[in-house]
Amino acid sequence: MCGSDFDLRNLSDTLRHLSNYSLQKKGEVENPNSLVMSTTKFEEFAQQDLNMKDFTWAKDMLPKISDVVWRSLKSMQETQE
Repeated sequence: MCGSDFDLRNLSDTLRHLSNYSLQKKGEVENPNSLVMSTTKFEEFAQQDLNMKDFTWAKDMLPKISDVVWRSLKSMQETQE
């Protein structure tokens, strides 16, 4: 998560646009751990705040993450052939 609100008026502020924890923890955040969300908390957020009642990490996110990783590795293999 980002430690600053998204704002198109200031594109050079990486803390508003990149959710990389290594960058965010260097920002002006009181508690860097507040930038991290467990899979359980993410499920609760999606179900309650995003109104995705049937959302689960294992069913909805993990397969997509696995696919991105697989495609990335596959593309690296293809460029070396």
